[in-house]
Amino acid sequence: MFRYLLKLLIIHIRIFFSFLFHKLSKEDVKETRGMVTPLDPADITKFSNQLVTPPVYEPQIIKNSFRTKVKNPVYFVDVSEFKQQILPFGFPKTTVWGYGGTIRDPETGRKVYFRNSPGATFEAKRGIPVTVKWINRLRGPSMFAVDPTLHWANPNNIPMDHSQHGMAMDSSMM
Repeated sequence: MFRYLLKLLIIHIRIFFSFLFHKLSKEDVKETRGMVTPLDPADITKFSNQLVTPPVYEPQIIKNSFRTKVKNPVYFVDVSEFKQQILPFGFPKTTVWGYGGTIRDPETGRKVYFRNSPGATFEAKRGIPVTVKWINRLRGPSMFAVDPTLHWANPNNIPMDHSQHGMAMDSSMM
């Protein structure tokens, strides 16, 4: 971390003085192009961030027309682009794609919006169907390279891929 900050400081000092004396070296121009300075992996402390324990999405409960019997729980989950602290504190936040939805805050017990990558988890009971309404809030072009020559690629419409990790699913649903 210290070496990264020192390197960044030296680059900025060289740029400052080069503007004072109206000359920029090729190395200075190369390092400032795009305003992104690559990180040295040796400067990043390993395993210093506590992993997030994923909370559980809170469903909306849909009842029958007599409001007596629960029909099924409905989850509203969106996917969006946001910045999240992936690297240790002191480094900039990373742009990620992640999932967001309503959870119950473990400290207050209140329903709150939670957005993270990876997203929260679902809890379901065997025999009770659940519905998940996926909301795509991704805007603009993909931040990932897309090869439009592939027959299944669709760079103009960002698809959402959801995995059912560990869920028992009826074969007719796949």
